Amino acid sequence: GRKGAEGFACAARAGEGGGSPRVPCAPRASDARPAFSGRETTDQGADRGNSSETASETAMAGAALPRYTGAFLGQRAARQLDQRLFQSFSVDSLMELAGLSVAEAVTMVSPPPGRVLIFCGPGNNGGDGLVAARHLRHFGYEPLVVYPRAPDAPLFRNLVAQCRALGIPVVPALGEDAAAADAPEAFDVILDAVFGFSFDPARGVRPPYEAPLRAMRRRAGGTLPPVVSVDIPSGWDICDGDCNGIGVTPSVLVSLTAPKKFAQRHLPAGVRHFLGGRFLPPALAEQYGLSGVMELYRSAALAGGPARQVVELWVSSDDDL
Repeated sequence: GRKGAEGFACAARAGEGGGSPRVPCAPRASDARPAFSGRETTDQGADRGNSSETASETAMAGAALPRYTGAFLGQRAARQLDQRLFQSFSVDSLMELAGLSVAEAVTMVSPPPGRVLIFCGPGNNGGDGLVAARHLRHFGYEPLVVYPRAPDAPLFRNLVAQCRALGIPVVPALGEDAAAADAPEAFDVILDAVFGFSFDPARGVRPPYEAPLRAMRRRAGGTLPPVVSVDIPSGWDICDGDCNGIGVTPSVLVSLTAPKKFAQRHLPAGVRHFLGGRFLPPALAEQYGLSGVMELYRSAALAGGPARQVVELWVSSDDDL
């Protein structure tokens, strides 16, 4: 998601292009936290407004989670906020915080031990995935990183070296290494760290990223581990969601800094939503309509939970606010 000043602004667009014009998506209302951990056999799911869950069941499911009533960021606001953060944070420091947030969310979805398949893209979302892989190894998981095209920059070379120093396989594609021969279905969790919010789905997806996105789409009758998407499901539009039908089917979303507009109306029913990154300065939070974000972390800790980099959210639909 985040684009730094040193040439990272266009990194997430590498390997993209072509595709059909974007078509409008029907809005989807928000739903409650599902009680899943492990494999799923359902399709992407019906619109949230058509959920069979009763109002009382929905209220009970969301009662234990903090309700998010802050702003949902569009493309312009998300870019501006990132640039403001880069005035006081380095790219690698924000990436470290983001990757730790993602790794903590994985532990809350599927506790260790377990095998985690991590698809990394060419930009900063891919860097978040590499950082998450390192933390997941320390948390007791066995990560495998699929990194089709690593940028030739010291930051990313160092992240790869850190993973390999921990014995984490980093391969360009599944099947390139004996440890990567298993199908995605053989893993306990899949981490989607391919494309960020700058991706333009109308341009389509070019090799070598077609295969990772295809592997993370839920198929009718298929069995796929939970897919945890970093900031935005890869292939989605920041406002309109998976309008072109080329995106990942998420089970879990980890929004970084603040949720993006698609998360308000376009997440499939049953997706668990986490917010990651306890680093937003108060002045910036107020300017972007996020004054209550930091309070979510404090409230979770004061309620007796551990102090985490991530908090699970109850995201209300517009009609609920």
